[in-house]
Amino acid sequence: MKFIEEAKSAGFEGLMLTVDTAVGGVKWRDMRNGLTVPPKISFKTFFDMALKPKWWFNLLTTAPLEFATFRNFDKPLSEIAAKVFDPAVTFEDVKWLRSVWQGKLIIKGIQTVSDAQELAKIGVDAIVLSNHGGRQLDRSTVPLELLPSVRQAIGAKGNGPQIYIDGAVMSGADVVAAIALGADGVLIGRAYLYGAMSAGKAGVEKVVEILRFEMETAMKLMGVKDLSELSPDFVNIRA
Repeated sequence: MKFIEEAKSAGFEGLMLTVDTAVGGVKWRDMRNGLTVPPKISFKTFFDMALKPKWWFNLLTTAPLEFATFRNFDKPLSEIAAKVFDPAVTFEDVKWLRSVWQGKLIIKGIQTVSDAQELAKIGVDAIVLSNHGGRQLDRSTVPLELLPSVRQAIGAKGNGPQIYIDGAVMSGADVVAAIALGADGVLIGRAYLYGAMSAGKAGVEKVVEILRFEMETAMKLMGVKDLSELSPDFVNIRA
């Protein structure tokens, strides 16, 4: 409830509840490399740092990265995450959240048609079809493949909650394909992060410019002038 009140007082208009990470997934690469939260310093860590002097100099001479949401907590991130992530969340919790939050409510991490239908009944404003990039359960449903079934179950755009997808959206053509299959929009992660890490705000603006150019190019090649002209007929998922 504390986070909800903070969001209200800060003037936020929407909340996104993430349900695709009830617990952390098994990541063998991280386990083999000894990655832990909080991190542990080992001989290998020092060896790797020695090979990248520019990186560790920057790390030691600049303010540490932190999560603004957890800034006032004095416990390790692992303990905070254990309290924030609740594997027992049910639709009743979503109903409660809907009752105490009057702004937009988005649920991220939907992977079945039935869950999407249930959330539509509860009255959420949007759902995000997501498997967390396959980083939690790598055999989970691909959002783009699930999208047509969910759109058919929810109804035409404008009826019920909006539908978004994420996961592997790396080009403007990916965005066009998602919209053609029924998405109201997409979420991007890596694309804008690459831009932010390389050039800050200017880098993010460049990423948006590239995505827009790729979208326009794809639409021209498909012979459409407006996103509303797109339909599933334009997309072959297995192509």
